[in-house]
Amino acid sequence: MAIPIPEFKVLLYGPGLPAVGRQARARFEGSVLTLIAPRTMVMVAVRDISLATGGYDGRQWTVRWKAREGDYSALLQGDEALQAFIAAAPREIGAQLRRSRASHKRNTRPWRAGLALLLLALGWLLALGLLAHFRN
Repeated sequence: MAIPIPEFKVLLYGPGLPAVGRQARARFEGSVLTLIAPRTMVMVAVRDISLATGGYDGRQWTVRWKAREGDYSALLQGDEALQAFIAAAPREIGAQLRRSRASHKRNTRPWRAGLALLLLALGWLLALGLLAHFRN
């Protein structure tokens, strides 16, 4: 009996694929990342992939690589997919992926805190403006 290989969901983009992407399942097989979708199978060496933020609002994680036919990317669908991707990655790239994720978390925290403070200040200004308006 074979041990099942962990898989995760991705939205695959690349040459010959629809502009909106194609739902796919991805898994590591040794030092190769294999992506399987209807009528499509892509295999890439883990040394050729990189992890970056992207997607609609820039907060999703994408796996990117270059092939002879063009650039590919796979949008990891949800935080669970990112965690599964990093956990399943071979040792040779797993540490690099964990560092990328940790670095991104450190870089986004100050921005989020600043935005929260700005929104709080704007809320107080709005409340004071409404109070002044209805007092007159």
